[in-house]
Formats: sequence, C-alpha cells, structure tokens
Amino acid sequence: WETLRDCLSQFDTFIKLMLRNRQRELVNYWKALQPRYSVTETYAQALSRYETTKPGKSALRLRMENVSKFLWGYGFVREATAIRQKIKELDDEDFKVDYLGELQEGRIHNLLALAENLAETGQFEQAEALIIQAKGILETLPAHDSALHAQVLNSLAYEQKTMKRYKEAEQNYRAAIALDP
Repeated sequence: WETLRDCLSQFDTFIKLMLRNRQRELVNYWKALQPRYSVTETYAQALSRYETTKPGKSALRLRMENVSKFLWGYGFVREATAIRQKIKELDDEDFKVDYLGELQEGRIHNLLALAENLAETGQFEQAEALIIQAKGILETLPAHDSALHAQVLNSLAYEQKTMKRYKEAEQNYRAAIALDP
C-alpha cells in the first residue's frame, strides 16, 4: 500500500493520469488506499516537498492546479479551494505589473475555478468578486477570446442568479450568448 501511495504522490505519475483523463483510475486507487492514508495529506506533503526544490512558478502552478482539480472531483472542496487560493496568491504576486498574454488567461481560469469552489461552499459574494476580477483582467487584454469572455459572463450571471439578482443575471446571460452562441 505504501508503494502505491508513493507512486501516486510522484508528480510524474500523477500528472500523466490527470492529463490523460484517467482521474477515475486515480480515484479507484485512492479508494483502496483511503483507509490507510489520507489523500489530502499525501498531496499536501507532495506539494510541500516539491516547493522545497525551488521549481519554476509555472511548474509549481501546474502541479497545484492538477491537485486542486483532483481533490475537487474527489469531493475535497475545502482543500481544493485552499490550493486555488494559493495559486491566486502566486498570480497576484507575479502580476503586480500589467502583463498581457496567455499567462493572464491562466490567471482568469484559476479565478473562475476558485469562484466555483467558493460558490460550492456558499460564499457567493466572494465568488462574484473573483469573477468580476477575472472580467476586469480579461477586458485589459488587447485581443481576448470571445468564448472565454462568454464563460466569465456566464459564471457571473450564475452567481447573480444564485443571489436572486435576476435582472443582472439575465443581462450577463444575454451578453454571454451574444459573444458565444
């Protein structure tokens, strides 16, 4: 069991399973391991060990994103949210100056994922604030993807609908559909 846990906590193996859409296989391994080992502690320790190697931020970010996605899908919303929050802090540190490009799109995707995690735990106002931040970043990009813009507006509308602000939600849903039917 220990060998299997160690194998799954090696990021080469973990990332290969995540990127090849084999999360179900990963979940099944952890179902067998769960009585003996904690999935959240295992990956928290793996991320901590990886950080001590002083990797590049993009490599660290990739691992953090994938661990968060896996934990979210496995039902560990609070832990996944904490990792997304750390990614946001890394991004906020990196983007103190305006930067244009695909890295900003990654930042937008993380903000949307963090907002989704927060909404899942009932923190709708905080989720809305993150989506508005993502929208603001997106609008500073000279040529932005209309599908991504529609996704941001759709996410914003969903939060507004959840908070029973139907008129605002409808406006954003219509704007999203206009951008990407």
